[in-house]
Amino acid sequence: MSTSKTTYKDFYQEEMKSSIKAETKKHLSEKYAVVLLDKESKHKLIEKFSDIIPEGWEIKCHHMTIDPYKEISDGVDESVTLMVSAIGILPDKAIAVKVVGYKGKTNNSFPHVTIAINEKGGARSKDSNEIKEWRPITENIVLTGIVKNIERGTPIHGLSESPLKTYTTLGFDRNDKGGFKNKSFGNDVDRKLVTDPNSVKKVAKIFSHSNANIDLYFVNKKGIRQFGEYGKIESMDLIFNEVPNGLGIKPEQLKNGEINDDAITVFYIGNYGFEKVPLTPWVIAHRFGHALRARGKNETWDYMFNTWFPSEIKMIFEEYGIPWDKKSYYSDPSELHNFYNLIGTMRSARENKITRPAEFNYELFAQYLSTGKIKLNRLPRNLHLGYSGFGRKKYYIAKDIDFVNEMIQRIENTFPFYANDVLNAAVGDVFIM
Repeated sequence: MSTSKTTYKDFYQEEMKSSIKAETKKHLSEKYAVVLLDKESKHKLIEKFSDIIPEGWEIKCHHMTIDPYKEISDGVDESVTLMVSAIGILPDKAIAVKVVGYKGKTNNSFPHVTIAINEKGGARSKDSNEIKEWRPITENIVLTGIVKNIERGTPIHGLSESPLKTYTTLGFDRNDKGGFKNKSFGNDVDRKLVTDPNSVKKVAKIFSHSNANIDLYFVNKKGIRQFGEYGKIESMDLIFNEVPNGLGIKPEQLKNGEINDDAITVFYIGNYGFEKVPLTPWVIAHRFGHALRARGKNETWDYMFNTWFPSEIKMIFEEYGIPWDKKSYYSDPSELHNFYNLIGTMRSARENKITRPAEFNYELFAQYLSTGKIKLNRLPRNLHLGYSGFGRKKYYIAKDIDFVNEMIQRIENTFPFYANDVLNAAVGDVFIM
């Protein structure tokens, strides 16, 4: 069996090389110098300027180039504080901010951080250097980062800086006609998505907000379907034993030759249970939650979604006078999933596709992984959740709508703390999905 390994380096290499001026290529060193922004600064830029980023553009926000041609020796690993001074746009190409505060010498057109580029339109990060018109920023936007020499061809945010430490595909070799061999991933669309460079970059973005290291493996192999949605494993035998008693993974197929005990490791061996939903980056995140929860072996997850979250929803229901059954923690399942479709802001909720209340838990978790937070819609005083026996709309009226929406705000604020607990509790564990 042939083995293909996919890493960030493969997918960013072409972009990084294209950002170098052709006439200087023969003078390039193996590394070049940047101020690598921390997560907080990156998220600050995204939050501040997200409303001006056109849909479909590639978000950057991760570094200020010091010297694109060579590495530096002075100031490496030192902390740097930068201030945003202006915002500029190159139509249909790039958005960037000028920054001040770096004390050393820069060998770039001007110190700046690229916010986003129109990658689908052929733009590259280097296009920020061509921005001519700038609008001053008077708001106090402070960024922090560390001076680094980055190996050329490595993703600029650096694998060592990313929670997603590896994205590896095994067994996705093609047949003589160029198609994929049908193994445990039975859907050709899924096989293409798993190996698509753009999809891989989106997965990296989705998991970038995790507070835990994550290793993802996608295994397409005959005879392993019986392990679909297995969840947490208790013995590594299930990983290393030959098929059909395990996945038949060889140590040399793993990153660093072993399972990393400082990461959450998930082996995706198919898209079971979601045959009609392609394995998009969002679904990978959704299924990640299923992996952590499979077979009822995650106490932190259960506390979050079987105790804390239902208690918050119950308080909102009580304000509306909606019946609540303590045993099942809701009286009418249809009203509960209608409620989740109303407050949810992810695509599935907007399209009224939450038909099982428990699926909303996984959608919220995927949203947290994707953005580092959750966002819920605020509710009206008169809440329509269903219909009476005569086909008339059934309304519930809130006693105190301000309190209801304060509760929703509290859920938003508290959710990340519980989600972090779930992730931290899973570090060192291995899951099969």
